[in-house]
Amino acid sequence: MAPVAKYLSTLALALMASALITPHLSGDAHHLREVSRNNIPIVARIPDGDDDTDDAPDDTSDSDGSDSGGDLGYMSGTQYGQGTFFDTGLGACGLVNDNSDHIAAVSVLLFNSYPGYNGLNPNNNPICGRQIIAHYEGKSTTVTVVDSCPGCALKDLDLTPTAFSDLADQDLGRINISWEWA
Repeated sequence: MAPVAKYLSTLALALMASALITPHLSGDAHHLREVSRNNIPIVARIPDGDDDTDDAPDDTSDSDGSDSGGDLGYMSGTQYGQGTFFDTGLGACGLVNDNSDHIAAVSVLLFNSYPGYNGLNPNNNPICGRQIIAHYEGKSTTVTVVDSCPGCALKDLDLTPTAFSDLADQDLGRINISWEWA
């Protein structure tokens, strides 16, 4: 298992052990909504052990397929990851949203490594308010980054139910997407 996947698996298990977990998807609930001790919504997914998406390059490669080697390859070009959806609330950027908003949570890895973020106050992260255009099977939607997703791989997006529905039926729960900064 890749180090990032192992870390995310461990993080997801730790979050599940220390928080109240309530699934919001019927059936195969890989995506969970958690509430911390402070009643602040936290979004997490239980990794399914499959680190690769079926139709996309590996998460650690740039859009040209080359290994990013830890650089910020996610800052330009087309990115590939998985899209899921979550119930909104207070996000890492300090805003309260609802499920009808076109917003997204990016992975904690992307959120914390975004250029200009000093790691202190997430409300001041320059990623907050950035727009992303997500694509799936010829459909697209534009979302604004307002949150981070602890259970997401580097280039995954966690969308509101409304934004997810712009791309696919919610019954799918998880889809392979491409995206770029707007």
